[in-house]
Amino acid sequence: RAEVHATGHAAQQSDTALRITSLPGVLELRVRDEEDPIAVGKKFFYVVEVQNRGFQSVQQMQVTVSPSAGIEFLDAQVFLAGQQRASRHRVQAGRWEFEPVANFPAEARLQVRIHARAIRPGDHKLRATVKSSLATTPFVVDEPTTAIAK
Repeated sequence: RAEVHATGHAAQQSDTALRITSLPGVLELRVRDEEDPIAVGKKFFYVVEVQNRGFQSVQQMQVTVSPSAGIEFLDAQVFLAGQQRASRHRVQAGRWEFEPVANFPAEARLQVRIHARAIRPGDHKLRATVKSSLATTPFVVDEPTTAIAK
């Protein structure tokens, strides 16, 4: 409520309501390879990181990764808030779909370290996707990797 008084004028009043609401979660997705270029046959790591930059928890946040044909996935480690957790995933049509995180708090960080190997020379890529209950379309990032003959 606000009131304004001025000499020679009638007092003015105004009432209004203010609602403060939290913004929904905002997911940031980053992908990198730890070496590039990589020799064919050599093992290396991809690192996929998701951070909730919003003020609210995100529900059912899921990471999916898929390599191009010249890259073979070997295994993965998953870290949530710096703590290693079980790397449950299913492989479907060449994609690795990691178990969803039911409740991904504000400022939380998920890291997936994927152990991979280059199996043929050329320019390849890793496609990482993150989806959640917040967005109707997933967020996608591609990381290029060059494999060279030994």
